Amino acid sequence: MQKARYLSVRAFLRAREVPMAIILLCCCVMSMICETYLLTFKNWVDAPAYIFLAPTLRTAMHGCTIRYTPSPGSVRFRPDAAFKAVRAPATLLVHDNLFHIDLTDCLPMLDAQRTFLKKTLIDPIATNTTLMVLLLGALCIFVAKAYSVSLFSVDLTETIVKLGWSLLGAGVFAVIMKSGQFTELFQKHIADVMYDPANATNAAILPEKWRLFSLARIKQLLPESYAKAAVDGIEKRFFDDELDYHFEKLDIAYKITVDDQDRAKIVNTMTTNLQIRRNLANPMFRQTVRADASVTLTNVFINGVKVNLADTSLFKMTCNPDEHQLVLKLKDYAPGAESITLERTFETVQNLKTEPFITAVMTRFSKGATIRANITDEHTVRFVPMGFNAPGKPVLDGNEFHTWVIAKPGDLLLPGHGYIIIIVPVQIDTGS
Repeated sequence: MQKARYLSVRAFLRAREVPMAIILLCCCVMSMICETYLLTFKNWVDAPAYIFLAPTLRTAMHGCTIRYTPSPGSVRFRPDAAFKAVRAPATLLVHDNLFHIDLTDCLPMLDAQRTFLKKTLIDPIATNTTLMVLLLGALCIFVAKAYSVSLFSVDLTETIVKLGWSLLGAGVFAVIMKSGQFTELFQKHIADVMYDPANATNAAILPEKWRLFSLARIKQLLPESYAKAAVDGIEKRFFDDELDYHFEKLDIAYKITVDDQDRAKIVNTMTTNLQIRRNLANPMFRQTVRADASVTLTNVFINGVKVNLADTSLFKMTCNPDEHQLVLKLKDYAPGAESITLERTFETVQNLKTEPFITAVMTRFSKGATIRANITDEHTVRFVPMGFNAPGKPVLDGNEFHTWVIAKPGDLLLPGHGYIIIIVPVQIDTGS
């Protein structure tokens, strides 16, 4: 008989081949569901006794012999009952009141069972964090409920139960997060908050969300004391709710005629496609003209149809006597349209001795913008841009218009850009 080795709880826990957490978990699982690895000594006088075999610990099993010495008069041992659970050949010898269970012949079957248990239980748990968290949570709840009176105090039991429920909840949440259904839900609804907020977020709260994101971003670029003012300025200039429309293919032409008294008659014609903001019930076209002399609205065409200018409310003076404003209710001329072709013409008169220039500032986005100017022979014009988009050299077209492209077709001109057209006598311009 080979040298006997004793199995004890202490020796079992000292084994180094399997992590402690997996050993404890395996013990609990094996004690409940794996009777194959349980030797039951029935019909004892004192109480049933269980010897746990550890097939995962090769050093404890290969060629080993389990010896058990009962107390005198305390054992009535039946080999058929003892080895019914083993389902493997084993040798039982009784000598000097000492039970020798030789498991050498059982090792091949025990190895197969050990491999099966490792593949079906230990490896899936060790490689699946979610499953491990679920099992640990369930184990904490089970231990706390089953042994709350005998092992733990009331406070400790409550803590273990809460820990178990937390682990169980974390495991369930992890399973949901990995599920295909949740992935589809995330892509359709949650990810839209970042990548398609217009469809995922109430339009009323979009401005506030934009301010939060912009403030966080600007704080990384500017001193914190500047951040709020910068966000307010950007929002006012680029995202003002008054921006009912924007320009596309904007063309502004100035026909300038200078008389002998240095008074300039300027015919300002703007042609553009108005892109109406979506979901707007009553879009309004507003444009302000400033001049120190007379201002006259001569023509307005919407989608090629001339607007009746008899209604004086369309073009009137503002609270500033030097300003006139054109106001058009676009739904009256093209209800429900998302794009409108607009042409309007102003005539202004100004004194070149006091105001030898024309200024303009864009308050809308414009996709493509061209400025043109034609002037009488005794004078010429100089173009000064305001903003980032510096035009190239002017081109003289077939109608004798100087042309500046400040935004190429397809390029976007941001609100806040502008320009100055300076009217200069030819002799002064040549001399300079």
